[in-house]
Amino acid sequence: MQGELEQPELLFLALLLHDSGKAVPSENHVELSLQLTDSCAERLDLDPVDRETVRYLVASHLEMSAAMRRDVFDPANVKSFAERVGVPERLKMLCLMTYADIKAVNPEAMTPWKADNLWQLYIACANYLSRSADERVHTDDGSSVGPSTLAHLRSLAPVAGKKINLFLEGLPQRYLRIHGATDVLAHAEMAAQLGQNGVQLNLKQVRHWYELTLITTDRPFLFASVSGALAAWGMNIVKANAFSNAAGMVVDTFYFTDRFRTLEMNLQEWERLKKSIAAVVKGESDLARMLRDRLKSEKADSTKVKIATQVEFDDTCSAHSTLLQVLTQDRPGLLYRMCSLVSKHECNIEIALIETEGQMAIDVLYLTSGGAKLSAERQAALGKALRDELAAK
Repeated sequence: MQGELEQPELLFLALLLHDSGKAVPSENHVELSLQLTDSCAERLDLDPVDRETVRYLVASHLEMSAAMRRDVFDPANVKSFAERVGVPERLKMLCLMTYADIKAVNPEAMTPWKADNLWQLYIACANYLSRSADERVHTDDGSSVGPSTLAHLRSLAPVAGKKINLFLEGLPQRYLRIHGATDVLAHAEMAAQLGQNGVQLNLKQVRHWYELTLITTDRPFLFASVSGALAAWGMNIVKANAFSNAAGMVVDTFYFTDRFRTLEMNLQEWERLKKSIAAVVKGESDLARMLRDRLKSEKADSTKVKIATQVEFDDTCSAHSTLLQVLTQDRPGLLYRMCSLVSKHECNIEIALIETEGQMAIDVLYLTSGGAKLSAERQAALGKALRDELAAK
């Protein structure tokens, strides 16, 4: 799990600081640890988002242990704890922190029973966070988005209140769990400028990967097209999120590594990549030819670990969508091939949650067809098509 963390250094810092308050006799060492954490973060000049993550881990480092002392299979316990954590990345860090904290007490403290309980709680909460997609943002009274969240956003950009409301209305609550205030404001500004050319793109480097944000109006094959364009450029998508608001505007974020260091070695390629993706979105480029050229140049399959493909549908986890989960071998162009099939079967991707773990791709898509859940017949046809496609070389 540690190898999957976006910022393992934040976990290491939190581990160093979480019990620092025990150096002074006190009834509540967590409060003292938080004071030292704030001082340390100030001296290190941490980014505000990173500072909040470290602070959260220090403040919450006992909560997973407390949740383990209750029934880890109780849906109410899982729901309560998962909603307090809120973000899958924080859940991973908190799980590792809890394991290290218990293990450090003495060699026998982490018993097999405790380790199994910790793992079961983690899996249950991870499933809850990835499958809870029904809650949408409503800004009319701030009730579902949270008054404090809206107030914070408006305080950062006082004149942008209307832009923020229009942009946030109808987005899944999960969007706000994943993106911080700075990102939300930037996305709202991009959305406000959408009328200029119909596509807004932002590309930036975030530590060891790149982050591409696309804002445009929804259309068939959109997510598949962008995935294919990145694959055609030789980029390896490691994670992606796709959301849409009430106005039919999509916010797609792709996190990818640059296998051939194209962007690192050629700064002018940053703008060319953005123009290329915009052209694909608008239908002005031949994506099929781009992909053929790229895949011809790929080396023969050299995967050492073979992953068996699993395709599962679930109608119970969402009130309005059918969840599709695909576990399969990661490979160049995989996301494009999958999402193209989804679109060909007249399914709309409401939310996409894409991750890779080693050589395994774990893709969760919330799908609708004609605004409703997928029928049993459509699920069967799509499932067969996906299995056949993913079985092919």
